[in-house]
Amino acid sequence: VNYRMNTDFCDKKWTSRDVISSVAFKAPTRKNQLAVMQYLTAIQNPDVTHFPIEAAIDLELGLDWLQITEYYCIPKRD
Repeated sequence: VNYRMNTDFCDKKWTSRDVISSVAFKAPTRKNQLAVMQYLTAIQNPDVTHFPIEAAIDLELGLDWLQITEYYCIPKRD
């Protein structure tokens, strides 16, 4: 099969190895899986504007994202 990768799509939806390695160490609990799914969704989709503080704490993100309410922060964009 001869095909070309669509880099526009890959850049938006693929996750870097650094991000994967930073969340892969988490124990496979339901709470951790939900937090990781929320995190991947937030960093892959620029239209996601709020991220739960509880998930950021569970993932040990250091809360370097701007906190806007008691419950939500804004995902950091690179």
